[in-house]
Amino acid sequence: MKARELMIGDWVELYGTPTRWKLEDYAKWHKEMERTDVHTFEPIPLTPEILEKNGFNKAGEIMPYTYRESKELKSLIQIFTNFGNFDCHIVSKNFDADMRLSYVHELQHALKLCGIDKQIIL
Repeated sequence: MKARELMIGDWVELYGTPTRWKLEDYAKWHKEMERTDVHTFEPIPLTPEILEKNGFNKAGEIMPYTYRESKELKSLIQIFTNFGNFDCHIVSKNFDADMRLSYVHELQHALKLCGIDKQIIL
């Protein structure tokens, strides 16, 4: 995983502990990478439990997880489980997009694309 893939506030495992990525972490990582090739952080895998904990609802066994920002259809995110991966379909007032999600920070990026200011809970 590369630091340039992250945004401030993304969840990662830093030194084995889930933590939100901060500007200070990037500076620390950059210094450490100058001295060694050891990676100190890893992505956190996305799971159905994390989706459910964060308000994604699932209507049935074959239905997608769905998240709406509000009652009005400002933004809609549907996530289909697919053999350990999550296929994401985003419908927003300005665009539609499809992407594959594997990690929590990718979900955070998808929410940001929709203009949804949501704090993810692990």
